[in-house]
Amino acid sequence: YKYYEFNRNRNKQKQAKAWILSVDPKYFDKPVKAKKEDKKEQEEYQEDEINNYDENILTPNYEDIQFAYNWSGSGFVVGEGKYVVTNHHVIDGAKRIAVRNGLGKVREGSVLASSRDYDIALIELNKPYPKKFSLNQSNFDECYSKIDFLNQILFPLFKSNVFKIVSNKFNFKNCIPNYIVNIFEGQIDTGKMIVELLKICQQKSIKILNNTIVKGYSNETSHVKIQSNHGEFISNKLIIASNGFSKGLINENVQPARAQVIITKPINNLKIKGSFHLKEGYYYFRNIDDRILIGGGRNLDFSNEKTMNFGQTDLIQNKLEEILKTIILPTTSFEIDQRWSGIMGVGDKKKPIVKQISNHVFCGVRLGGMGIAIGSLVGRELAALVD
Repeated sequence: YKYYEFNRNRNKQKQAKAWILSVDPKYFDKPVKAKKEDKKEQEEYQEDEINNYDENILTPNYEDIQFAYNWSGSGFVVGEGKYVVTNHHVIDGAKRIAVRNGLGKVREGSVLASSRDYDIALIELNKPYPKKFSLNQSNFDECYSKIDFLNQILFPLFKSNVFKIVSNKFNFKNCIPNYIVNIFEGQIDTGKMIVELLKICQQKSIKILNNTIVKGYSNETSHVKIQSNHGEFISNKLIIASNGFSKGLINENVQPARAQVIITKPINNLKIKGSFHLKEGYYYFRNIDDRILIGGGRNLDFSNEKTMNFGQTDLIQNKLEEILKTIILPTTSFEIDQRWSGIMGVGDKKKPIVKQISNHVFCGVRLGGMGIAIGSLVGRELAALVD
């Protein structure tokens, strides 16, 4: 808003003001005058800072940026040192981005999200700064502090605020009294989704070879040879979209990550409806009709859950049942119906890898546990690359 005010862009300033008022109707109210006691405390604080200036001063050691740059701007570090918030016009059109903090330490980064309309951008750093240099809070408060920023970024797409705070209406126990809701989030019946996908494949005469293990492939001049447990195949193009199972086929930054899941038997008069996340997303649960499905827990044993082998462990299964008993259904009797696991593809960035590897080979992997949500988009981007 201040940026548009400074540049006398009245139209954009009016749009920004309307959005600010939709989030905080009292934002532009006259500020309350500070009390004399507050002024006195502020003066004492300033005096203390002046007296201790020599002790608090930090001497920057400016590192060189490893490429020639033609534009610069400012921003602030957030998210435990992993991200930088800046203006869209600072990074608009940039092929490479470097960030130098107040101590002169340089990190390269990439644009994670941006809005030209609101002139704001979020940069993900290739190597985080120490947490102490980040504007940061913890757990719920940290997430709460970012709602306005995320709503601002997403507003041009959804024409409404996406995230809001709601009370604990389902009476979950041993947790915070409020939680953050994405009002546009929905649930997908994955069984129906796969049935429809198979129908489309059949209509287009696409062959699906089940129980076939791809052991490797080799690039030829005009095609690709694919080695499998059923022999060798030849294809004009090869697209690797096996996510966590692709590590043995391509040299990309993707690792397998097992997700263990349990589902209850039907529960009478189940009131819980929606998709929920706990503990930074390491646990997730949702209703399926009158059952509760819950999964996650790999944060309890990262090393052993970095596997392509299906299965369950007592450590994680017991934790999932504990969350059901103490948080989700503390006053409701339930029985476990089924247990299973799936293999995700994760990496050091929460961003899919969609790229051409060689003349005839492409990949779409590292979906970060969001395959159902973003898999169709990754497929569309892959199809565009192949065409």
